[in-house]
Formats: sequence, structure tokens, C-alpha cells
Amino acid sequence: MKPGFVIPVMDIKNGEVARAVAGNRSEYKPVKSPLLSGADPLHFVERFTAEFNFNLFYIADLDAIMGKGSNFPVIEKLICLTTQNYWLDAGYKTMDDVLSHPRLTPVVATETFQMSDVTADLSKAIVSIDTMRGKPIGVNRSSTTTELINRARAVGARRFIFMRLDAVGCGNFDVTALPRPEKGESWRFAGGISSSLDLDKLSAIGYSGALVSTALHNGSLR
Repeated sequence: MKPGFVIPVMDIKNGEVARAVAGNRSEYKPVKSPLLSGADPLHFVERFTAEFNFNLFYIADLDAIMGKGSNFPVIEKLICLTTQNYWLDAGYKTMDDVLSHPRLTPVVATETFQMSDVTADLSKAIVSIDTMRGKPIGVNRSSTTTELINRARAVGARRFIFMRLDAVGCGNFDVTALPRPEKGESWRFAGGISSSLDLDKLSAIGYSGALVSTALHNGSLR
């Protein structure tokens, strides 16, 4: 793997790392992996750092995203006990909700963050365009992906994730329908990456990397 191109994903639910499949969050179970002896987030970070030398991790606080509490104590523990950097989607609805820490970068996800009247400066955040079967989900489901991207660009966003929730954990990678980065932007993709060939295809259209989970656990990416 090209250093820095792959960002490992931790979906945290009920205090444990969960295995994500096709966006069906209510059915997510604690992860079982040959790389891990359990689903504790701190153990996950330690093992993936030792195995792959990762310094950056993506965290989705699934309970916060679903409006069922949060995993902030777990995330706070990670920050205190590790030296890694983290991108965090904690179901933010406004920039006032964002957790602040020098090693924590907020991910503003269109599933929960209302973009129709956004005026906040998003230049320091990462905007995740969350889709299911090609269409936005959540509070912005009446918009198109193009409209959401343009609104984010208008308020300073330059870092993006394009998320295909229906492909997460399924290996159904498809490069053809992905938005193309504009000059000065950095884009990552999430959803169905299963091989180094998929990563090469992303790089060829100007993407800076991918968020990956299943392919790391099952060894198809090393």
C-alpha cells in the first residue's frame, strides 16, 4: 500500500469496534478479525499501528450518528492513551457540536449536517458526502450529490469523502460514478474497496486515498 493512501476505519457502537456491512447499522456486530483478539478500540489502534504502521484513523461514532447517545468517553480515552491522529464523524448537526482537539479533525457528514442553509466556514473540516444507492441520505436526502458538493465548496470545504454506504463491507467498488476533484481539493472514497487495483483506479482519477475496513481485516490489502 502507498503510505498515507489508506485510512483504516473504526465504526464504534456500544463502546466496541463494529463490523460494517451495507449501511445496516442496527445489525452491526462487534468485529471479529484475525488481526484482533477482541473489539476494544484501543486494542484496534495498537494492533493496526503495529501491523500496518498507520498514524491516522477514521472513527464513526455510530451511536451519535443514529441519535442513540455517544461513544465520547471511548474516543477521549483513545486520544489520551495514543499518539495517533483521528478523523471523527460524531453525527455533527452544526459546527457548534464539533469536538476540538489538536489530533482530532471533524468530519461533517451530510447524513446529519444540514447543508441547505449552511454559512459556517468548513475549510478546517472534512465534508463527507453520504450516499446510498447513488443518492444522498439523511437530512439532505432531497438534494443531489452535486448540490451538496457545491454548497460545501461555497463555504470553504476543500477536503471531501465520498461515502457509498450500500457498498461498505461488500466489495462492490465502482469508480465510474465518483465525483472528480477540482484543483486544490483532496478527496477520499469509502465503500467497497477490496484490492490494490481499486486503489490504483482511485489514484488515476485524482483521489488522495480511501477509507478501508474489511479489506484490511481479511488480508486482501497488505
